[in-house]
Amino acid sequence: MAAVNVELQTKVADLSRSNNDMNNLLAGTGIATVFLDHQLRILRFTPTASELINLIPGDEGRPVAHILSNLFGYDRMVEDVRDVLDTLVPKKREVQTTEGKWFNMGILPYRTLDNVIEGVVINFVDITDRKKADDEIRKQLSEKETLLQEIHHRIKNNITSVSILLSTQARSTRNPEALSILQDAIGRLNSMSVLYENLLIRQEYEASSVKSYVEGLVDSLVAAVPPPEGVAIEKCISDFALVPARLFPLGIIINELLTNVIKYAFVGKDSGVVTISLTETGSRATLTVEDNGIGLPENYQTGETEGFGHTLVNMLTDQLGGRFFIESDDGTTSVLEFDL
Repeated sequence: MAAVNVELQTKVADLSRSNNDMNNLLAGTGIATVFLDHQLRILRFTPTASELINLIPGDEGRPVAHILSNLFGYDRMVEDVRDVLDTLVPKKREVQTTEGKWFNMGILPYRTLDNVIEGVVINFVDITDRKKADDEIRKQLSEKETLLQEIHHRIKNNITSVSILLSTQARSTRNPEALSILQDAIGRLNSMSVLYENLLIRQEYEASSVKSYVEGLVDSLVAAVPPPEGVAIEKCISDFALVPARLFPLGIIINELLTNVIKYAFVGKDSGVVTISLTETGSRATLTVEDNGIGLPENYQTGETEGFGHTLVNMLTDQLGGRFFIESDDGTTSVLEFDL
């Protein structure tokens, strides 16, 4: 019997030391921790937990339900604790006290030294400062998005104003050469206006749909500069994303190529087809503007053409880091290849 008593005293002493070590360890983390038994009564708690939920020595054995509900105003908290005890599956939630502080709450079952489920442990990590920082970041981001959208609105309105002025001038111009120059300028402005329209509708400024942009651009261009009667415009545009910095030069190039086709490809012909395709293959895109018109003049030399439109296309192709070439066989095919 004496030997049994000694063994029992030794186990009690070991358990007491273990509990003290655990308490000291938890107290050093600064995390609010509360241990509960199967009846959800308080077994022990860290000093941080004492400060959080106003626990004092002697509260051991009290039910924790009303304390948590009063502190957090969250009726499901006790249900969560019971659910963890029943299922042994840990849970995590972000909870807010009635005073406005935020905590990451973790609930998990814990075992005795004999591997028996003794109850649950609840940890509270203060995330109030992080939540405030997140809210401030979201607020600033919202303000910047609103400002950026307003900037796009103003730019689009300015582009529209300039386009109206040029259109008014074009209507009063009798010089065919001057009229052609004005129409080209209107088309270039129109390509930028369509991009801004896409940015405003999508509210996504990092990347926009190429399909939406190019199809809208082509429709607007055809409305502004109608092709000859009997000429059809066909579109075959893949749907992928490009940042505005690359959509701008792409749109201007499409404007230049399609405008030239509409103006010159079907002179003397009463029908025809223009096909605009844009495909994506891996990390590379290919734009093709193809017509079955009269083709290029016999003395046409791609590298020697000094027209402003061709110079602009070559300049923008360099900006995209791409390659541009023209082929003429039963019509004209212009091809732009560039990396995404």
